[in-house]
Order: sequence, then structure tokens, then C-alpha cells
Amino acid sequence: MKRYIAILAMACLVGLGPNAYAAPSLTTGGWYIVGNGFEFMLHIQAIDPQGNLSGTWQENARAGLVVGFWNEATWEIVFQRQGLTSSPLSIQTYRGYLFHGAVTVPPADCNGNIRQTMAGTFEAFQGSGATASAHEFGWVATICLIS
Repeated sequence: MKRYIAILAMACLVGLGPNAYAAPSLTTGGWYIVGNGFEFMLHIQAIDPQGNLSGTWQENARAGLVVGFWNEATWEIVFQRQGLTSSPLSIQTYRGYLFHGAVTVPPADCNGNIRQTMAGTFEAFQGSGATASAHEFGWVATICLIS
């Protein structure tokens, strides 16, 4: 039995050399986020083989850059959203997890298509309106996938 498991494990690794890259399970594109009651779009533009994530955010007419990480093994996302000023106090740091199933949160209508959902918390600082007693908030995000 042990030999069978070892052979099966080796068979699964064939062709997965150090330069092999499988697409991440996190979908790139426009994610609809509600964080602490505020709505914005997170546009994940790329996730490289090392898990480095890049993109932009847009909230009405305001927009900015996003940088972070995607951990494929734990389905964890960590990213920073730069505020409207160049001050480091306007940065918000998000941490969350991709759900392993369908969850219905806004936008509720994906026209019957599959959706991905993730949720977590974010830390805000003085430059984004946070205070010592109110600096950690919740967020949830969804993206509709075309089936």
C-alpha cells in the first residue's frame, strides 16, 4: 500500500518542475467589494507564479493602485490599497480568504453564472478616517464568472 501511494504521488509530480506554473484559483478581473459599508471595485490585473498580486481599485471617480500577495496553498489574499493622498496614513491593508463554495452576497444577480466570494478584515489608519478605537473593519467581495 505504501508503495502504491508513493508511486501515485510521484505520478502527480511528473512534469511539475521548478518552472511549472498552474493558474491560481483566484480569478483576476473586477471584484465588487463592500468594506465597512463602502462599495468599490478591486481590479486584480495579475498574479505571478510567486503569488505577487497587482491591480487597481476604483470607488466612484476615485482610483488608485493595489499591491499584495495571493497564497494558493491557503487561499489567502493580502493587499494594500493606497488612499487618495501619498501619505502612508491613507493606506488600508486587507486580509481575507477565498470561500470553497458559492455564497450569496451582493451583487446578488450573476445571471445564473458561477461566482467566487472572499471575505476578511482590513486595517485603516488616521489618513483614511480610522481612529484608535475604530481601525479594523470587515469586508466581503464577489466576482461573477462567465460559464
